[in-house]
Amino acid sequence: MVKQNRKRQGSSQGVFFPAPLVSVAMLLSAAALAYIWLGCQCEAVGKAIKGLESEQMILRQQLSNEQGKWAEMRSVANIERALVRNAVAMTPPRPGQIVQLRGRFYEGWVEGASYAARVARVDRPVSHD
Repeated sequence: MVKQNRKRQGSSQGVFFPAPLVSVAMLLSAAALAYIWLGCQCEAVGKAIKGLESEQMILRQQLSNEQGKWAEMRSVANIERALVRNAVAMTPPRPGQIVQLRGRFYEGWVEGASYAARVARVDRPVSHD
């Protein structure tokens, strides 16, 4: 008969864990690390959104200020002051000076067609004053 080897295998190889327990522990640790990583990513995105919202608020305030300035610049009194300051003498047009655009140019301009500049023309009576 063959003599069996009865050495203790556990003492020379270290602590013995069952394979299902090791796989469950690895799975739980991977899930915990993924949860922590996702939490960090959410915090980073939240900070970026908060920064963009504050920038949007500043830009909206600037837009409101600029719209107010533009409205003030378009007032009749300011336009008249600018005309006087730049020595521009302007009068309202006489009825014969008003030009109305018709045809392909006007339709192209309204629709944004690329051919509009090539077919521009003015329909008005020719007068040699």
